[in-house]
Amino acid sequence: MGRVLNAKALFGLEAWVDALADTKVVSLSSIIRELTRLAESEEASINQLATVITRDPALTSKVIRVANSVLYNPGRQAMSTVSRAIMHVGFNTVRAICISAIVMESVIDKAPREGMLKQMATSFHAAVQARGLCERVRADVKEEIFVASLMVHLGKLLVWSYRHPVADQAYKLEMQGAPARDVEALLGTTYERLTLEICKQWNLGDTLNQVLVAPKAEQDRRAQAVRLGEAITRALARGWDSEEMRQVLVEVAAFLSIKESEARRRIEQNYKGAATLSESYNDPRITQLIQKAVKVTPAGESAGSHAILEPNPQLQLEVLQQIMVMMTQGVDSARLFQLVLNGLHQGVGLERVALLLLNQPRTQVAAKFLAGAQTATWKERFLGDYERTARNFFAQIMSGREGVLVQDGQPAALSRLWPDHLVNLTHTRNFIIGPLSANGREVGFLYADLGVSGRHLGDAHVSGFKHFLQQTTLCLGIAAARQK
Repeated sequence: MGRVLNAKALFGLEAWVDALADTKVVSLSSIIRELTRLAESEEASINQLATVITRDPALTSKVIRVANSVLYNPGRQAMSTVSRAIMHVGFNTVRAICISAIVMESVIDKAPREGMLKQMATSFHAAVQARGLCERVRADVKEEIFVASLMVHLGKLLVWSYRHPVADQAYKLEMQGAPARDVEALLGTTYERLTLEICKQWNLGDTLNQVLVAPKAEQDRRAQAVRLGEAITRALARGWDSEEMRQVLVEVAAFLSIKESEARRRIEQNYKGAATLSESYNDPRITQLIQKAVKVTPAGESAGSHAILEPNPQLQLEVLQQIMVMMTQGVDSARLFQLVLNGLHQGVGLERVALLLLNQPRTQVAAKFLAGAQTATWKERFLGDYERTARNFFAQIMSGREGVLVQDGQPAALSRLWPDHLVNLTHTRNFIIGPLSANGREVGFLYADLGVSGRHLGDAHVSGFKHFLQQTTLCLGIAAARQK
């Protein structure tokens, strides 16, 4: 952790750089410099880079594990050696993996403060978001962006990890939300200057310097991506319906020249990538914090405050029995719909369920019955046009006459037809939907998702949904026949 100095002696940039020289991450700077030199050399061989990494067994294991992750190895070609990892993902990517592993392990080892873990998780998530905003650039540029984003708050993390009364006070000021000038007055320097001074010997590229020093108007796209990654993580903490997130979606859409709905999809995709990749670094604390920070409801309420909804087979059976009784004794539509929604929500374990009914002229669908959290505004906002064309999502579902799982962009022909305004409302592209009819007369649709927790829908969810859809359609048919 470093030697403890006299409180009065620890003031100013030079004093802090000298004090932090004994910390693990700074003492490992020689490894980072050597990795950078080899990655940039046209004459360096794979064996030379592998030799540097394999000096440290823990680093070796982490590089192989991360290189085998789905983010870097979507084809799942097994790599059991560092050399194979370098051949597969490249020099610069392996260097980025090494730097992130060294920083994460060194800064938050032993018993870190809670704020340190949160900042490290936020920095890691921001780095993946920034990297994901630059899919079409060279691999070396992409990894420079990742590393720069990860390093933005290094000075702060190192100060917080140092055992010293001044460091303790700096941490308290941050937790109290004190302005940056108060921290600078205490330390005699800023976190940004400390970060630059420590990292300048590592030759990490110009992006980090631009982010911390250059005026925003003068920053290139690499630095802008880093800033956007930071902005995304801050906005997610505020909530999807916050003004901060609306502004971020506008900025990301403009940065990538895409629609805001696509910008949201990219952010969600990068979040999943961050959570998955963090697991490969073998620190579950970071993974849990990333998941908790991102799962924010439109009302600003943490999704972590909702217990995971589990299926209740006994309740499913009871509700289905009540529906069968209704078939024999007479169908009350309102009662039927409430039973079905309760069965899907509490029985099947689907977090949000909606019954969408067609209006009289069959031109629009709207949510009329709802179950689950985060659906308070759906009656006013869950609306969709209904046109009997190949380009209309609801018309295609109705013509299919069965429940459909739409998940991870599949089936593609349907997924791309799902209206953007409903993506913005539900905050998910993963759901189950099925048509309702009564003896050939179109009635509406059943919709369900796991949008509260963000989990994937499984086979049990789909089969349970389809069973209730079938029983509802049968019941509506019986009711229609009796009215003739």
